[in-house]
Amino acid sequence: MCSSDLGRSSEKREERAVRAQEAMRGLVSDLPVESVDRHIARGYPSYWISFDVETLAWHARIAHEAESRQEPLTIKNRVDSFKGVTEVTIFAHDHPGLFARIAGAMAVSGANIVDAKIFTTKDGMALDTFWVQDDNGDPFDRPDKLAQLYTRISHTL
Repeated sequence: MCSSDLGRSSEKREERAVRAQEAMRGLVSDLPVESVDRHIARGYPSYWISFDVETLAWHARIAHEAESRQEPLTIKNRVDSFKGVTEVTIFAHDHPGLFARIAGAMAVSGANIVDAKIFTTKDGMALDTFWVQDDNGDPFDRPDKLAQLYTRISHTL
């Protein structure tokens, strides 16, 4: 690949990122514009092209909630019945060992990580998404197990 191809590839990535940001903006029109702008400013292009628009909007809502409450750690989950997983998203200040600590807390809680996307934002936050299942290969969605998971992650971090 020659250098002009690399430039075009990067340009296309930037364009896709901008399209994703604009599409996400349409899904979070109920949030304050300043909050959405902060969320857009914090993400690198690779983040914007790694998720579907609905997930990007969900992340914007998580970040808005965390900032509104001035919480150092926000954990949210949702079940994807089609994929048979529970998606757990963690928004926290990034620091060395964060992934390992979260993964350890999940393992001790009985959650099996089947996929993960980890992002550090431009403002030093971590926006980490894990897809987890229970020991039977089903979504990790029992309320008592989720509460235990949240507590373990909170104590670990």
